[in-house]
Amino acid sequence: MLNYCRTLSINGVIMLNNLFYIMSPSVYNWFMYFFSLSDVVNCEIRCLKEDAYDIQNEMSYLEHNNCGFRDIYILSSHRSLKKDILFVQTLRENGYTVHCQTEHAASLGTDKIGFKQFLYNNNMPTPEWTSSGSSIYIDDSFVVKTSNSTETQGVNWYNKQGELAENEYCERYTAGEEYSVNVFSKDNSNVIFPVVYKGRTSKDLMPPYKRIRYCGKHDKRLLAYIEQMQTLSKQIATKVNNYGFMEVEFILSDDGRLYIIEINPRISGTLRMSMLSTGKASFDYLVTPIRDGVLDCINTVFEHPYQGKPYYDIDKNIFCTSRATLVANTQSELEDKVGIVSNLANNPIDFSNFTPLYSHLFLGNCESQRLTPQK
Repeated sequence: MLNYCRTLSINGVIMLNNLFYIMSPSVYNWFMYFFSLSDVVNCEIRCLKEDAYDIQNEMSYLEHNNCGFRDIYILSSHRSLKKDILFVQTLRENGYTVHCQTEHAASLGTDKIGFKQFLYNNNMPTPEWTSSGSSIYIDDSFVVKTSNSTETQGVNWYNKQGELAENEYCERYTAGEEYSVNVFSKDNSNVIFPVVYKGRTSKDLMPPYKRIRYCGKHDKRLLAYIEQMQTLSKQIATKVNNYGFMEVEFILSDDGRLYIIEINPRISGTLRMSMLSTGKASFDYLVTPIRDGVLDCINTVFEHPYQGKPYYDIDKNIFCTSRATLVANTQSELEDKVGIVSNLANNPIDFSNFTPLYSHLFLGNCESQRLTPQK
């Protein structure tokens, strides 16, 4: 099991009032680039490997290191979210002060059927769907998903053979463009991040993390949809009692309808892009007061799938893990940084891959005729 620990100090004096558990080794590697020491100086960061950690071992660690006086923060990953709920319960039963995602939000993030029912109960738009025992007619335009699926694992086309299992549901395939909105919530306030564009849906069911993604300026004809996504994200964050970071996923269909797909009440794959677009050290929100509002997008950020050695350059705003994330506010800057990343990658990255996205969004040449959201 990976078990990293990093201690921060100021002028050589170690202060350990805050303990951060980061449940993803990947997030651990770039966390400090988005966490400003100007506001927070007293912390220890402990990284565990997804859901492979042992709760009792962690309780022993906390007791051995006299951590009872610390504020503990849990930053969940998609694999650890369910287990983290049990860890938090154990911590609180033993008197620890814990800041983490709420059980209600976490449960809806790990139970997609439950979240679909939540959307229905709150009259929020989502593609037509059905679960086991429903009377809705299902044809080959539906995909089958498991209730705890992630990154398209457990997602397949419906083949009309057999009944749906209790943990499966069908959702009508929607041709369109995928978007995400990240939200940070605490103390009855919500900070809404800029919208991330994740590319078009495709019938090969390619997951968004394998596409080129974008966060920045959008064609003005999309602004009404962007406002609607951010409004819906805030409403959902409030209704699920969100604490910390949460991602809301959308599809904008080719006929101009906006649908909510699911929520990820954790550190999401698009959060780094969202943070870079604002130019803010957004992990500071964990320990500093926040104010309701929508963050301005001051940087244009691109992201490309990446295979190669991890690379971080805070001066150039290039961050490479399983995806290469880079700030590029001009086309020449984008070309230069794609060249840097391409030299680092196991497989060279062709700049022409970015051309359709760059022309479609960054230059404001969207050919879509959608003007106003449809209900």
